[in-house]
Amino acid sequence: MGAFSDVFMDELYLAGERVPSGLYREIGTGRLVQLNEEDILPASLDGRVATYVCIRYTWHEHTNAITAMETAHRPMESAHRH
Repeated sequence: MGAFSDVFMDELYLAGERVPSGLYREIGTGRLVQLNEEDILPASLDGRVATYVCIRYTWHEHTNAITAMETAHRPMESAHRH
């Protein structure tokens, strides 16, 4: 393997691996997993081995990404309030 492949491979993590805190994106599905402390990456629920990449942001970008992720999962409120 070339140097680029070696570096890239160091950035991939498998479900079940203990990893540092951070924001991880599951390759193939795009699912985001936020770990607030060192923990184990979750398995996929479809029978395949989940592979993740750690997303590295500046603190400002990280905060915005988490806010966007939380907003996307918040139920929509009705536009008609009485």
